Amino acid sequence: RDQLQDALCLATFQPAYLKRQILRCCAHQFEEGDVLHWWHPRRNRKDDGIRTRFSDDPFWLVYACGEYFKITENSNFFQGKVAYLKGSPLSESEEDRYFTPEQSELRQSIYQHAINAIRYGMKTGQHGLILFGAGDWNDGMNCVEKGGETVWGTMFALLCIEKFLPLATLLGTKEERDELNFFAKSLRTALEEHAFVNGRYLRGFRKNGNHFGGDETIDLIPQAFAVFSKLEKKNTNLALESAYHRLWDPKLKLIKLLSPPYRPQKDRFPGSIADYPPGVRENGGQYTHGGIWFARALLQSGKTNLGWEILSGINPVIHSKTPADIRNYGAEPYVLAADVYTLPGREGFGGWTHYTGAAGWYLKTVTEDLLGIQREGRRIFIRPNLPKDWNGYYAEFKIEDDLLKIRVERGTEVGYFEDKRKVDFIELNNTEHEISVIV
Repeated sequence: RDQLQDALCLATFQPAYLKRQILRCCAHQFEEGDVLHWWHPRRNRKDDGIRTRFSDDPFWLVYACGEYFKITENSNFFQGKVAYLKGSPLSESEEDRYFTPEQSELRQSIYQHAINAIRYGMKTGQHGLILFGAGDWNDGMNCVEKGGETVWGTMFALLCIEKFLPLATLLGTKEERDELNFFAKSLRTALEEHAFVNGRYLRGFRKNGNHFGGDETIDLIPQAFAVFSKLEKKNTNLALESAYHRLWDPKLKLIKLLSPPYRPQKDRFPGSIADYPPGVRENGGQYTHGGIWFARALLQSGKTNLGWEILSGINPVIHSKTPADIRNYGAEPYVLAADVYTLPGREGFGGWTHYTGAAGWYLKTVTEDLLGIQREGRRIFIRPNLPKDWNGYYAEFKIEDDLLKIRVERGTEVGYFEDKRKVDFIELNNTEHEISVIV
């Protein structure tokens, strides 16, 4: 899950990293469609790792495949065959298992690996939403009861399936395309009918049907992924506004993952997230990975100034301008922190640093959604979202063997210009490009 995200965040510039990681992850997928959550590569013997019930793990392979195809348009890659792993599935009494799986005799195409991941992941509950399993992206929500449903996980599954459909159109059968379209339609219907309450999207449902992450509480990531999943625009706009006003702290310049924090509870709900003190890490602090997704959603919704405000607040340099800032922040000014506290007495204190998940998504959001550098095959499109106080920008990017020197300015003759010629896009051709963009 995490290494796929790191690789896909680099894919515009060096897609070979993502290609390699997709192959690795297919080789660590079980015949049933689920995957090793993580594994230890071993020399001269088979890898050992952990088989879990996390609901989002299989879908990250699907997301990565859809992104790689969009960026490279290389459909031949997905016809290459990779062997699965085999091992007995988790029993009813097992939450997870650490062991050394065997390699399966079954070899299928990478495309088919992704199809199997989707089929495995399409486990839904009473509202038609994806089941939590042992947690989704937030591993700390590991005690939502069996039968509990995840709104964020459903949004993510919908996003993955729709991102994968162009590849299925090329390589799949009519039955597979019909199946994927049915899955997407059913997930979208469930989200539109059940997930939006009181101006924000819920985080999930408990087994008894009671929801959480709504009413007096709010969770950041479903508000962001409602945008990526292209849910009802009126609702997504309300959700973004709710999250901005409830979770953005303009004084501390941080964006909380949820509010209010969870307190330890007798039934352990929703899981180990409640073991953190209120305001630490995911439990009501800034969990930077999710905060960047929110900035990305704001930018994609046309709320450029708010998106830039969040990205600026996440930047560690902003928290390190004076000696007092440095004492309060307590972390390096040149790397992203995984989390920033809102714990009383330690407000604004930076946690775990050198965090590649946050760094990768920050790179992807700044380059694609703020600066607007977007790749489709060998074509580069530049669609900037300039904040109101920006007149433009200058940037140099190395994309594989091409060097792009890009100058963006405000003006009247809108368009792309390469060597003073107006063009529809920039073609990658292993050379240097002088590009002017007027917006």
